[in-house]
Amino acid sequence: MTNTMKMLLPLVAVCAMAGCARSENANCVAAAETPEGATVSEATRQAGENSQIATPAWVVTSPEVARRAEAGDADAMFEIANGYMELAASSQIEADDQERLAMRKEAMKWIRRRAKAMADREGDLESVRKRAEAGDAAAQRNLGFRYSQGIDVEKDEKLAFKWTKKAAEGGDAKAQFNLAGDYAGGRSVVAQNPKAATEWYRKALPGFREMAERGEPVDCKPLVFAGQLLLEGGDERDRVERDSELGMGYLRLAADLGDAEAKAIIEKMDGMDAYLQEQKEAFRLIDSVEDAAKAGDMDAKRRKARIDAWKEKGNAIHANVKDNDEMTIKRMLFYWTTMPAVEAGYEPWYFEAGKEFAIGEIVPKDMEEASKWFRLAADLGDARAEYYLGLGYLLGIGVPQDDFKALDLLRQSGNQDFGQARETLDSLAGRYRKEAEEGDSSAQFILGAAYEHGDGVSKDPVKAVKWYRKAAEQGHPGAQAFLGWCLLEGDGVKKDEKVAVEWLRKAAEQGNSEAQLNYGRCLFYGNGVEKDQAFAAAWYRKAAEQGELSAIYNLGLCYLQGTGTVPDEKTAIAWFEKAAKRGHSGSIKILEQLKEK
Repeated sequence: MTNTMKMLLPLVAVCAMAGCARSENANCVAAAETPEGATVSEATRQAGENSQIATPAWVVTSPEVARRAEAGDADAMFEIANGYMELAASSQIEADDQERLAMRKEAMKWIRRRAKAMADREGDLESVRKRAEAGDAAAQRNLGFRYSQGIDVEKDEKLAFKWTKKAAEGGDAKAQFNLAGDYAGGRSVVAQNPKAATEWYRKALPGFREMAERGEPVDCKPLVFAGQLLLEGGDERDRVERDSELGMGYLRLAADLGDAEAKAIIEKMDGMDAYLQEQKEAFRLIDSVEDAAKAGDMDAKRRKARIDAWKEKGNAIHANVKDNDEMTIKRMLFYWTTMPAVEAGYEPWYFEAGKEFAIGEIVPKDMEEASKWFRLAADLGDARAEYYLGLGYLLGIGVPQDDFKALDLLRQSGNQDFGQARETLDSLAGRYRKEAEEGDSSAQFILGAAYEHGDGVSKDPVKAVKWYRKAAEQGHPGAQAFLGWCLLEGDGVKKDEKVAVEWLRKAAEQGNSEAQLNYGRCLFYGNGVEKDQAFAAAWYRKAAEQGELSAIYNLGLCYLQGTGTVPDEKTAIAWFEKAAKRGHSGSIKILEQLKEK
């Protein structure tokens, strides 16, 4: 034996990821972990073929594990056995074939010791035999296990199968599970029978649930293995009839018992189900646009033309796909599916469309196109879209530079606890202070907003007004709008409605949507200016057309009540629906009341 082998054998290397997902080793794990699981011959066969294990991270088994194993702890024995098996397959050690064979033999020694320890839990051979012959299902399963492993008896596959089947028919869940494995793999003395395997897995699951409810220990690894097997239908080695519901039942039980792998698989499956449902809805919308276009709807015809243009791009890529290139296929599907869906109005994918154009990985980078879809997603309250669109306005990327819109969007995103937006807001005071002190109006406005809201600095209304005034006097519309609001409310400055209205009017005339809303309110109620509800409704409309949510609601009220406009319930409802779509509670409530009428 080489020096390498002399050093390795006394130390058991254990994979930090022992018992991972379905692979050749997963069956071995199931065999070792399932009480009275598969036969040693099966485990040996698997060990000999176990050559596709991913390179693991190695640690050395602690003396405590070794002591536990020597004292008869079955779990410690499994850890040692699995460690040797992983070591034998590792590419990170220098060992020849003979040395790796010795490692596998050492693993099998511990598997056999574990099998013996597990069998002896039920008592000695004769007591087990007596109970089995008297009809005790657990003893029958144990006796079958002994015959399959050759523990205290001569190995006999026929008797192993006979007693396992008796136990399974007597309702023993572990025996039912083991019998299912025999039929799945054509092991023991039975031919491979996928239908029978699935039926026995079906019978075993309720028993495992009952064991878990009673607080009995249940090994999760075989449950996860069975779950994946049933989801996939197996392979040449283990074949079952595909049954997604039953497979998910096994996985959910394992997840309920705390198994991390089962939880990850379920999360992935649930995500796939959700995506397929999204696709179904997306295609339904595309079909509805195409049907409307055929019926002569002009808007639908325009949308269909855009849909067809995206599909043509996908077709052109499809004609040149080579060797199943993953990135090319992603690009093709983006043009075939995502873009037609968002053009048809499938809202959940607006952000995804914007993100792909912003990243420029699977499609050419186009920040204007990205901003278009971020805008639509932001209008629906998507915090991610609000953040990225806000950055666009702050830096002038994809949209004209507008620090007022930038801060508004970043704050909307931050108010939804989107961490990146909150971090960006808190960094602005430090980044723009020097420019503000040098007289830059945009920086002064940003610094004023930081003091007003306490972003990265202590909240200080007086300092906020100071910086707003400096920027407002230079003609900054956002600063004029905020200064007007502070004067209107007496926040950080003495209340003065007349002066407030003047600043609001200046900002409104420059197109600031918030100023248009608040100037309209002053006109509507006669605060600091002569009351004029018709003029107020006109300013509400200007702000509403820019997407200002409160202005949309107020304009709806004007049409509903006939204040400042002629009464028009249909137009009112159209505005309320715009606001309700973005989650405006007042609009939602009014629409519900109108529906009840």
